[in-house]
Amino acid sequence: MTGSTESPSDGPDEEPDPVAAHVHAEAHPAGSEAAAAAARDTQYDAVLAAVPAPLAVGALVATFSSLSVALALGAGGLVAAGIVGWALFLAPPA
Repeated sequence: MTGSTESPSDGPDEEPDPVAAHVHAEAHPAGSEAAAAAARDTQYDAVLAAVPAPLAVGALVATFSSLSVALALGAGGLVAAGIVGWALFLAPPA
Protein backbone atom coordinates (compact mmCIF):
# COMPACT_ATOMS: atom_id res chain seq x y z
CA MET A 1 0.00 0.00 0.00
CA THR A 2 1.36 3.34 -0.96
CA GLY A 3 -1.14 5.44 0.96
CA SER A 4 -2.11 7.47 -2.09
CA THR A 5 -5.77 8.44 -2.35
CA GLU A 6 -5.52 9.33 -6.03
CA SER A 7 -7.15 6.77 -8.31
CA PRO A 8 -5.79 6.05 -11.80
CA SER A 9 -8.85 7.64 -13.42
CA ASP A 10 -8.33 11.00 -11.67
CA GLY A 11 -5.34 11.91 -13.85
CA PRO A 12 -5.37 15.07 -15.95
CA ASP A 13 -4.45 13.20 -19.13
CA GLU A 14 -7.69 11.19 -19.22
CA GLU A 15 -9.69 11.69 -22.43
CA PRO A 16 -13.50 11.78 -22.35
CA ASP A 17 -15.37 8.85 -23.82
CA PRO A 18 -16.65 9.93 -27.28
CA VAL A 19 -19.60 7.52 -27.16
CA ALA A 20 -20.75 8.87 -23.81
CA ALA A 21 -20.38 12.44 -25.10
CA HIS A 22 -22.51 11.60 -28.16
CA VAL A 23 -25.20 9.92 -26.05
CA HIS A 24 -25.26 12.91 -23.71
CA ALA A 25 -25.55 15.34 -26.66
CA GLU A 26 -28.47 13.34 -28.08
CA ALA A 27 -30.28 13.26 -24.74
CA HIS A 28 -29.67 16.95 -23.99
CA PRO A 29 -29.79 18.99 -27.22
CA ALA A 30 -28.12 22.35 -27.52
CA GLY A 31 -30.02 25.50 -26.61
CA SER A 32 -31.23 26.38 -30.10
CA GLU A 33 -32.45 22.83 -30.73
CA ALA A 34 -34.27 22.73 -27.40
CA ALA A 35 -35.88 26.10 -28.10
CA ALA A 36 -36.99 24.93 -31.55
CA ALA A 37 -38.49 21.77 -30.04
CA ALA A 38 -40.36 23.82 -27.43
CA ALA A 39 -41.71 26.19 -30.12
CA ARG A 40 -42.80 23.23 -32.24
CA ASP A 41 -44.60 21.67 -29.28
CA THR A 42 -46.35 24.95 -28.55
CA GLN A 43 -47.46 25.18 -32.20
CA TYR A 44 -49.01 21.71 -32.07
CA ASP A 45 -50.76 22.55 -28.80
CA ALA A 46 -52.25 25.64 -30.46
CA VAL A 47 -53.45 23.56 -33.40
CA LEU A 48 -55.09 21.05 -31.06
CA ALA A 49 -56.85 23.89 -29.26
CA ALA A 50 -57.91 25.55 -32.53
CA VAL A 51 -59.63 22.50 -34.05
CA PRO A 52 -62.78 22.49 -31.86
CA ALA A 53 -63.02 26.30 -31.73
CA PRO A 54 -64.82 26.73 -35.10
CA LEU A 55 -67.34 24.07 -34.10
CA ALA A 56 -68.02 25.87 -30.82
CA VAL A 57 -68.43 29.17 -32.67
CA GLY A 58 -70.80 27.47 -35.11
CA ALA A 59 -72.87 26.10 -32.24
CA LEU A 60 -73.07 29.57 -30.66
CA VAL A 61 -74.03 31.16 -33.96
CA ALA A 62 -76.76 28.56 -34.48
CA THR A 63 -78.06 29.15 -30.97
CA PHE A 64 -78.21 32.95 -31.10
CA SER A 65 -79.08 33.57 -34.75
CA SER A 66 -81.64 32.51 -37.29
CA LEU A 67 -79.17 30.25 -39.14
CA SER A 68 -79.91 26.55 -39.09
CA VAL A 69 -77.83 24.29 -36.89
CA ALA A 70 -76.73 22.23 -39.90
CA LEU A 71 -75.46 25.29 -41.76
CA ALA A 72 -73.62 26.80 -38.80
CA LEU A 73 -72.02 23.54 -37.69
CA GLY A 74 -71.23 22.63 -41.30
CA ALA A 75 -69.38 25.91 -41.79
CA GLY A 76 -67.53 25.39 -38.51
CA GLY A 77 -66.66 21.85 -39.56
CA LEU A 78 -65.19 23.06 -42.84
CA VAL A 79 -63.00 25.54 -41.00
CA ALA A 80 -61.92 22.83 -38.52
CA ALA A 81 -61.12 20.49 -41.42
CA GLY A 82 -59.02 23.24 -42.98
CA ILE A 83 -57.04 23.60 -39.76
CA VAL A 84 -56.43 19.85 -39.62
CA GLY A 85 -55.39 19.80 -43.29
CA TRP A 86 -52.98 22.67 -42.73
CA ALA A 87 -51.47 20.94 -39.68
CA LEU A 88 -51.04 17.62 -41.50
CA PHE A 89 -49.88 18.72 -44.95
CA LEU A 90 -48.48 22.26 -44.79
CA ALA A 91 -46.88 22.16 -41.31
CA PRO A 92 -46.40 18.43 -40.67
CA PRO A 93 -44.90 17.06 -37.48
CA ALA A 94 -41.18 16.43 -37.70
